[in-house]
Amino acid sequence: MAGLRIGWLASQNKCFLEKMLGFKYYTTICSAVPSQKLAIIAVKNRGKLFARNRKIINENLLYSDQFFKKHKDLFQYNRPMAGPIAFHRLKISQSVHDFCDGLVRQKGVLLAPGTLFDKEGGYFRMGYGRENFKTCLDMLDNYMEETKP
Repeated sequence: MAGLRIGWLASQNKCFLEKMLGFKYYTTICSAVPSQKLAIIAVKNRGKLFARNRKIINENLLYSDQFFKKHKDLFQYNRPMAGPIAFHRLKISQSVHDFCDGLVRQKGVLLAPGTLFDKEGGYFRMGYGRENFKTCLDMLDNYMEETKP
């Protein structure tokens, strides 16, 4: 429930969970009531929502498979094994920050550099849960053709 800022965190690392709990207490005491009510509605309709989201993600993954096969010389494809998020790696000499900045400025497509998530080494974060994923990936394809790294 990212848009509502409602979610769950699971880990076997107690130290990590304690740090996250402290961070949560520092940033907010509780979620907004409208967000809580919308989350309840979503949980009650989880079957429909899960089926819809799985369909979108699975279709986007198939499209992504084709894209990364086409651009295997430019990217290391790390297909997600679970969930709608992956970190792929640039194989070109351009910095991941410059790559992401150029893409958002020229095409309006936002990819987040992995360094924002403590992932060094030229990685960027890509989400597969958007309905306009194919359009965005086509714009990334166009950007790669135009910039010819």
